[in-house]
Amino acid sequence: MKRILFILTVLLTCTGSISAQSIDEKKSDSKTVAFRDRSGSLMKEEIFNVGKFNRVNYDVMIYTDLIKNEKVGSLRVTTSDSRYLYYGYLDSDEIDATLKTLSYIKDNVLSTVPSTDTKIEYNSRDKVRIGVSAETNGKWVVYIYAHSYDKDTRTTFSSNDLAKMIDAITQAQTMITNKLTKK
Repeated sequence: MKRILFILTVLLTCTGSISAQSIDEKKSDSKTVAFRDRSGSLMKEEIFNVGKFNRVNYDVMIYTDLIKNEKVGSLRVTTSDSRYLYYGYLDSDEIDATLKTLSYIKDNVLSTVPSTDTKIEYNSRDKVRIGVSAETNGKWVVYIYAHSYDKDTRTTFSSNDLAKMIDAITQAQTMITNKLTKK
């Protein structure tokens, strides 16, 4: 009887661990990541740094499938802690929505004083989250997560620096458009 209980306990523990692993694995829905990782391709990766401020690095990523002569571009944001670098991607078709969100926040939100804890954010396919949050004291804080499911990827900075973020993303959008249309 003890042996049966022991075997059942081991089986339940193993099953729980396997289930937990599959839940913990986060798969990106990014078109850029899918393009970059597709099998049977000869991939060229080009990295163009747009800038770094407030501990966030902004890079334009251009991937070219040399066999099919297809290109994809995205904005890669990199955050870090004392041990690791964290990467997240905004696909080229998500950048315009990100800029609209950030402009809306700058023009319509930052001048308000919320009556309750408030958060406004944009979420990308690759789990990048960019937004602002405020407690009832009315002080807005800008944040970015390279991956929304990992709190270690969060970087915050003053709402006064939101314009710098908008400029960096706008530069990236222009660069991606130029790189993808250039023959």
